[in-house]
Amino acid sequence: MFGAEIGWLKVDYDCDEELDMQIWYEDLNSDGFIDCLKYDFDGDENYEQVITIEKEDYSILDFNYEDLSDLYKNQTNAVVTQYVRMIFFLKEILAKQEQNFVIDDLDAYYARASQLDIKIMASKEAQKYYQDLILRRYWWRLTQLTAFSNSSFQLINVAYLNGDFEQLILLLEIQVN
Repeated sequence: MFGAEIGWLKVDYDCDEELDMQIWYEDLNSDGFIDCLKYDFDGDENYEQVITIEKEDYSILDFNYEDLSDLYKNQTNAVVTQYVRMIFFLKEILAKQEQNFVIDDLDAYYARASQLDIKIMASKEAQKYYQDLILRRYWWRLTQLTAFSNSSFQLINVAYLNGDFEQLILLLEIQVN
């Protein structure tokens, strides 16, 4: 959304009317593009992670519903597949690195909801929404590890921050194997 100065997403993933997570979006340099994302992973209104995007090659697309719809559908299908792989590898790494690894609450909820609410989970958009939130939560846990400061994890971080999911998947897979 070119020109937006701020935005936010309040997440109540289990529909219990309590804030579970929130994301704050902001255009810090006033160039018309969101360049700062703040994540509150536990809904306490304190941001545990702040990511500043230093990308300069944005594209402004003309508003044409059919073209944008096709682009979004194609990207959604590809991204959902990538999210599943990234989450798998992140969980494998965390299981090896965290002393008392547990499945993320949102991930556990999603696994149960997938079986309970076929109609919603049949939607690629819903899958993308939940998988994106799950990925971000596992990613934050990865950044909290002492091992995250070594050079191989720094390459992983660059791929993540650049949104290069194909490279990220390859690097995560190397860490697992």
